[in-house]
Amino acid sequence: MVRKYAITEDEFQSIHIDPVDGHLKGFRDNGDPVDFGNAMGPAATDATVAGFLGGSGPSAVQLNTSMVINSASVALREAPFRGRLAPFHEAVANRATTPVSIMAVGDSQTEGYGASSPAGPWVRLLADALLAKYPIAGLPTQPFYHQPMNTGQPSYTPRVVVTPAGVSATDYAIDTTWGYGRFSGRFRTTVPTGVFTFTGTGADIYFVQFAGISKMLVSVDGGAAVTVDTTSTTYGIREKAAYKIRGLTSGAHTVTFKSDGTTTSLFPTGVASYDGDESKGFHVFNGGHSGWKAGDFASPGGDSLGMANRWPGGRVPNLITLGLGHNETIATTPATFKTNMNTLIDQLMTGLDPATPIVLVGWFEKLTTATATWPQYITVLYEIAAARSNVLVCDFSARWPKIGTTAFATAYYDSTHMSPTGHRLAAQVLADFLASY
Repeated sequence: MVRKYAITEDEFQSIHIDPVDGHLKGFRDNGDPVDFGNAMGPAATDATVAGFLGGSGPSAVQLNTSMVINSASVALREAPFRGRLAPFHEAVANRATTPVSIMAVGDSQTEGYGASSPAGPWVRLLADALLAKYPIAGLPTQPFYHQPMNTGQPSYTPRVVVTPAGVSATDYAIDTTWGYGRFSGRFRTTVPTGVFTFTGTGADIYFVQFAGISKMLVSVDGGAAVTVDTTSTTYGIREKAAYKIRGLTSGAHTVTFKSDGTTTSLFPTGVASYDGDESKGFHVFNGGHSGWKAGDFASPGGDSLGMANRWPGGRVPNLITLGLGHNETIATTPATFKTNMNTLIDQLMTGLDPATPIVLVGWFEKLTTATATWPQYITVLYEIAAARSNVLVCDFSARWPKIGTTAFATAYYDSTHMSPTGHRLAAQVLADFLASY
């Protein structure tokens, strides 16, 4: 049976029934949320929703039971984990004076594959979606913006551009041993220079600190270079080190950094910028790594710690999101996925308050799987959450249709990844989830 409700908008995305209040909700094409109220009535709480019907003038949302987006079922499965976000909400209460630090770890969905720019991944957009729910006077948007030293993704270039173009691997290479998200840039000689442009009042350069490596030469807006002793614990220990640039006039700035050439090793791991929000708001750090699985993150790494104690600048996370599983479907069984995820979670929790919430992001079903069905991997996430007291599941597979569904096609970039629209909607879904739980 198909039910139609007239709605005077040209286009809506991700129409769904909110499991918390039972309201029919969705998003306009620009990503703005819409609440249509309880238009469907209690009898439709288990209905499934299929995209939108567009066109000029009045249009209709089409509710079609042939597409499996089961709001009542997802509410039932996620319900046992309610209350586990209490520490996050305590941090949110102080957002005007102390930033809420959110660490996002995951695969290409998190790194930003398919986004239209480095600012386009859902990780970056989540900050603004949360700020809309929890406003701060004088801060209409969240300028804070972090990106690791990666190579970029299809449809955008990395935030730090290493010059000269085509620099040889004997001078510079991406390294996956160190860094949050297991990304760093290895500067082997004085030839390569990292160039970082931003609009704001300050910036951080995150790097790995240990003895016997090159020092880092940092220049702001063409000024004299400052020598940062990366062997010293002054800036932080190991992968918690950061060189902080503060007190700039709000506007366009360019920061460059390079090795002083004393050794063949200097490891910057990422950058972040601020524009008056150094001490407030929602600071979301991107720890996505395209192609990686839970077992890759949990592998020993530079100091045999896996993902333990890799927080940029020594930030203590108020929340961790962990979105993995899509790459596991290629050659990793659900049982091995579960083992590796538990190992990774144990590493992430090293030294943290045991109540620090971790949200397992169960992504939508991609077009093909090989090792097992996608619901089997989603079940693993629920089993992990059930066995721990600080873990929740945000189940996209029960909210969004499988890739290949025509009515939701604008949310997907290809057979696996989200489009810019999908990234925007994903940020809103996660913000709704965090606010509801």
